[in-house]
Amino acid sequence: MEEKEVQEVKPVRSKGRPKGGHNRPGTKKTGRKLGRSRIEKLPAEAVLDYKYKILDVINRGLARTISEAARKVGVTPVQAYNWADNDIEFKEAIRQVREVIADELEEKLRNHANFIPLMFILKGYRPMFRDNYKIDIASSKLEELLGELKNLSERDISIEQPSQVVDAEVVEIPMVTK
Repeated sequence: MEEKEVQEVKPVRSKGRPKGGHNRPGTKKTGRKLGRSRIEKLPAEAVLDYKYKILDVINRGLARTISEAARKVGVTPVQAYNWADNDIEFKEAIRQVREVIADELEEKLRNHANFIPLMFILKGYRPMFRDNYKIDIASSKLEELLGELKNLSERDISIEQPSQVVDAEVVEIPMVTK
């Protein structure tokens, strides 16, 4: 009988993450290659041009968000949001354009029979349409009333037994309890 030669079988390496990838240049510790994480530095004239284009696209109704408008004009949404964070005038212009969009949506909402989808969109634009909307009351009249209430509490006036002055006579008002 012939003896067959036995070949050594090597284990097949999985196609997952390569071993030792964190030691190679250009990769993070996870072993994944770095993408284009750096945003190109554009000249000031080009940035200004892109800002006008973004505002124009949103104003004409071709896009409803800054991200969508940025993609349509050829810049990343991150760049557009960075410009909005760093440029007060651009941020204010975006706020004004969003107000115009919100006005249009509110008008459609009032004239449309099926308003539920528009209501969801409008909640993103106007805080007063949100479910958790709270009004911050800060007025001088309120401050004055709170001050008077504090003064009354300091004088130790009892609210449990109120009395009323009628014709210079003290009349006891009974408390109604349920």
